[in-house]
Amino acid sequence: MGLSASQARLLTITARKSDCEYESMRLSHQKIALSRDMNKISAEYDNAMAQTKLIYDYYGKDSESTDLTYGLLMTPSAINNYTPAPITDSSGRVVLDSRLAKAARDAGIPQEGLDGLPSSDVRNKFIDSLASTGYISQFQADNIKKTTYNQMAGVGSADLVNVSTTTGTLQDLIDAVSNEYYDFSDVVGFNNQFVDDVKFESQANGTATTAENKVSFADILNGNYMLLAETHDGDNGETSYNNLTVDGGVADVLCNMTVWDCMFEVFESKLDTGDPKTQAALAYARRMVTDMMTNLGAGEDDGTKGDYGSHSGVGTVGTGSGDYSWDGKNIHDNWGDWREYRDKYDSKVNGWARDDASADTIGLNGIYNHDNDGKSDDDSCMSVATVNVS
Repeated sequence: MGLSASQARLLTITARKSDCEYESMRLSHQKIALSRDMNKISAEYDNAMAQTKLIYDYYGKDSESTDLTYGLLMTPSAINNYTPAPITDSSGRVVLDSRLAKAARDAGIPQEGLDGLPSSDVRNKFIDSLASTGYISQFQADNIKKTTYNQMAGVGSADLVNVSTTTGTLQDLIDAVSNEYYDFSDVVGFNNQFVDDVKFESQANGTATTAENKVSFADILNGNYMLLAETHDGDNGETSYNNLTVDGGVADVLCNMTVWDCMFEVFESKLDTGDPKTQAALAYARRMVTDMMTNLGAGEDDGTKGDYGSHSGVGTVGTGSGDYSWDGKNIHDNWGDWREYRDKYDSKVNGWARDDASADTIGLNGIYNHDNDGKSDDDSCMSVATVNVS
């Protein structure tokens, strides 16, 4: 009996051992299956990550996107609106690829940067190195080096923002320039005085009087301001015509006045938004106004400016009864008599210019007079040039 009981217990233990071995084998198989599943999941994860890509959208509206690359961020192009976004490390240093890094070394730019602003020589060495590695073409490099180097470009510039525009009226523009003035005492270096309805006058001799000698650009836009230049040094029709039309004549005086540059600067300061299209439009307006005001015709073959007499606004008027003549000999030597004459005939001269040279005509106008008898008038023939500033 004792042996039988021992055998029974042995058989029981053996059976339990077999069960444990089986369970161990089953768990081992499960572990292998889990490892196999883990490998499958890991492969699926890697595949999913490989299919993810970074895209670039300049305007942030999901309207147009492009695969994000180093070159797209670092190089100006139409895709980034020619506004690169340099990649920097945690120290603020720009991350360069091998060709850009080589160009920096060739130009003598250390990792910590230059101690000050770069020179044109540094710029040119940098560009030459980029061309040598094929980063840019030699044609591009040559064109870049032809551009005048602006040492301050990009230094302390404001943040780039989209340009906004506002629709305005002519009255809005008038209000904007109401405190912008032009000082007509700077027109020429002569003495200044006001006569009758003339807002400002400059004479080669005489005593200057204290008077308001500046006009706001709002007044010019609201009014009908005409600039008038005249001389009385003509002996006859030919000389008075030349006094009007040749270089240094009264037309030349008007066309070279500083009022034009002042006017352009004032309006450009109010209208320039900083974007290239607006600046191109303002440059076009300046060029067209200048051409209209000077109206020099086609010019000469040697490149010099043409004769003011080519303008259809240049005309003649005969003195006839002598209303526009003065019987003195020399204006500068007979200033007192000349002033008496000028005070008497100011309204005639200005009326002549307004009627015949037409202050309402756009562009340069000129009139010269001569005595119908053809004799020398001893420096009394007038030449008048006008241009309507308004």
